[in-house]
Amino acid sequence: MESEGFTVYEAEWWHFDYKDWKEYPILNVPFEKLGTGTAAGTAH
Repeated sequence: MESEGFTVYEAEWWHFDYKDWKEYPILNVPFEKLGTGTAAGTAH
């Protein structure tokens, strides 16, 4: 993952961050809404 631009979050060995993570909003979308086009902020 690091070779693709992700960095390890040192406090959690399983957690990676992407270099531009601050550029994207946090989404709180239920799994049922993913891919349906009804989730705010998702592409149709």
